[in-house]
Amino acid sequence: MIETFTAVGWLTVFATSAVIALSFMTNRHYACTRTPLAREDAWFPGMPPEVDEAGAPGRPDPARPTAVLLVGKHCGARMHALPWVNRLFPGHFRNVIFRAAGEVDAKAYDGREHLERLRRPIAESIDYDVAHCRRNDIAAEYRIAFGMNPVVECMYLASSTLDAYPSGVCFASKLIFRRGSFPTARLHNQTPVELQARLYVEGRQMVLLPVNVG
Repeated sequence: MIETFTAVGWLTVFATSAVIALSFMTNRHYACTRTPLAREDAWFPGMPPEVDEAGAPGRPDPARPTAVLLVGKHCGARMHALPWVNRLFPGHFRNVIFRAAGEVDAKAYDGREHLERLRRPIAESIDYDVAHCRRNDIAAEYRIAFGMNPVVECMYLASSTLDAYPSGVCFASKLIFRRGSFPTARLHNQTPVELQARLYVEGRQMVLLPVNVG
């Protein structure tokens, strides 16, 4: 009986240690991933560039070719996406529509003020991208949504935007690691791949754009 309890005790210690080690490695990996993204963000100032309203385009025209960018909070990743879109489709898109979805924890939700606190930094960041597009004679606007499942929210934003802009094509960024591994495949890139698959089922186009994080 004592030997059985001893064996169970050691097994418990081993399992607990393994979980702690895995958690530590996962947190360290995410921290290492955030570093290059934050470095890219630092290249872009907080305030959006000035736009000459007299000469800048107004609201996006649904009849014109439209790039629908599903974006996150990192300005650097978004600003890398824009040159990729132009490289793949030179001079084609005259509208750029930014769509962002954030996750809300139902247990931590505290009313509209809580959502506004979450929304404000994302909106201020995307304001920079909208101004950049308009300074380059491209009509642009954005919308932000929140929900308990970001994939569902992104899917809704993508589908509703493509309904409103029939000539639109969806784009999303995908993190690219120099040394791919099973952990990086499982910890990253699932959302854009899942969105791409769901949109393809609906007969809609979505292009994944690479973001190199080393």
